[in-house]
Amino acid sequence: MMASDTLLSALDVGNSRVLALMAEVTPEGELVVRGAGMAPLPEGMEAGQVVGFKSVVERIKEAVQEAETSARMPMERAWVSVAGTYVVGKNTNPELPIAPRRQPITAKDLQRLWDAARWQNLPPGHVVLNVLPHDFTLDDQEHLVNPEGMVGSRLSMNALVLSSKEGPLRTLEKAINDAGVAVEGFLFAPVAASLAVLTPEEKALGALVVDFGFGTTNFALWHRSHVVATGTLPFGAQKLNDDLVQLFGTTFQAAEEVKKSKVTLLLDTVDEEEVVLLPVLGGGTTKVSRKKVCTAAAARVAEIFQMVGMAYTQQLTRDVRLLSVVLCGGGSYLEGIEAQASAVFGCPARLGEPLAWQDATSCLSQPPFPLRSAACALGLLHFGSQTSQGRVGPLAAGLQTRKPSLLDRLLSRVKKLQKEEGAYDHP
Repeated sequence: MMASDTLLSALDVGNSRVLALMAEVTPEGELVVRGAGMAPLPEGMEAGQVVGFKSVVERIKEAVQEAETSARMPMERAWVSVAGTYVVGKNTNPELPIAPRRQPITAKDLQRLWDAARWQNLPPGHVVLNVLPHDFTLDDQEHLVNPEGMVGSRLSMNALVLSSKEGPLRTLEKAINDAGVAVEGFLFAPVAASLAVLTPEEKALGALVVDFGFGTTNFALWHRSHVVATGTLPFGAQKLNDDLVQLFGTTFQAAEEVKKSKVTLLLDTVDEEEVVLLPVLGGGTTKVSRKKVCTAAAARVAEIFQMVGMAYTQQLTRDVRLLSVVLCGGGSYLEGIEAQASAVFGCPARLGEPLAWQDATSCLSQPPFPLRSAACALGLLHFGSQTSQGRVGPLAAGLQTRKPSLLDRLLSRVKKLQKEEGAYDHP
């Protein structure tokens, strides 16, 4: 059983499922997953936003309870991912005079600079979600990683500030609280996925992470070890299902099954004579060319990738050379998707298998836990681990979550009592 002071938890509430992970950090700093739980979410979330509150609460409870059972520990607090078009980024450059004269930069000075970054003008109804620093400038010294201890008279910071509409964020937080879990903090989903799938070299040289999910497509562009652009498109692999339904008059369930079993983006490998048998609305079946099905899917994926390219290009304040693309999320399991990405973005692409973790449950290496779909949740655990060790790398959490309510505290206490009575021990 894990010690509670080394326990980390993550919740990724996606558009088609809820994933809950529980892990511990070993004395050597390694991340070991001890509990995993997944609950399907056929309704309740659209484009990263809660639209069916009660359904989402129940599915979160199911995923959390499954993770708790395998971990033999209660999940009291969790790091939570956020993804949606209601999250926007803004580059900022706050400055801070070091009065009364040139003197060493202290941790208090850096905190004042963080506060200045968080108090930027935001769109109406928005709150700061995360502050992603790029570098610091102290007088005429530029591109500093950490100026603490250096001597100067004026300090500034280049940073990307992510803000979110407060309503969707607080609704998600309440759903998690009502499921008996307090929110440790939020992190924008594509940034979290990046922490799980990118190598340090990729972050430094210039890499784009595309988290191709069911209902959203999230992206984060890294350059010189910093996030320089990030965002969400309000559609994902579900769009392929919609196309098949519209083109061939089939059902959504059949479209999902065909997408998983018959679709390849490697069109040259598909036999022109091969057909796929599809049920049609109103009864009966129809034969359609597999080549037509795959061609429609390939065109849609290419369009989504092109929209990602346009979205991040509009955010850049300087030229960034893209050297690689890394794909994760459930949609990354489409055959040939890395070749499609390479063709659209004009650079090598690979599949983003999460790095630097151990799975003591053996759950994440088999269905229903496709590993690349878990990249965001694993990235949350990495972020939580860095934070617990007093180092958050190139990231800083911005949003202050609400304190747990009396009901939250009571639920937490009940879980602790159950633990003491052996509720999480297997016979």
